[in-house]
Amino acid sequence: MQIIFKIVAVTLHFVADITGLSYLEVNILVYFLIIPFTYMILIDALWGKHYLKIIFILFSIIFFIFIHNFEIFSERLFNTSVNFLESFESLGLSYTNSSVVFCVFVVLWIYLVLIALLVLKKKKFLIHNRKNLII
Repeated sequence: MQIIFKIVAVTLHFVADITGLSYLEVNILVYFLIIPFTYMILIDALWGKHYLKIIFILFSIIFFIFIHNFEIFSERLFNTSVNFLESFESLGLSYTNSSVVFCVFVVLWIYLVLIALLVLKKKKFLIHNRKNLII
């Protein structure tokens, strides 16, 4: 768990260094904007629509219009996230372990489920079209 935590932290620090954003800002953008947006892309692909992507983009634009200082906002949201992750210490999960569980394993599990559903949908579509070609 320590190794995974360090890999993610080093990666986020690297992105912060090359973008000029703070580590906290990059963390918030990745976990509260980029990852959820990619989930919306996958769900829209499952539905064959573009609703969630459009709503998410519009919400994000409105959100950023009303955020006067993203650095302060990021610090507050990051601290709230840390408090959430630290709350699992009562269950025996350290901050590091709960970070890996929620920010890596759960994120990857959601990706795997969405991608598996998309693959199954495509497979059913191909099978259905193949049957129609035979008839």
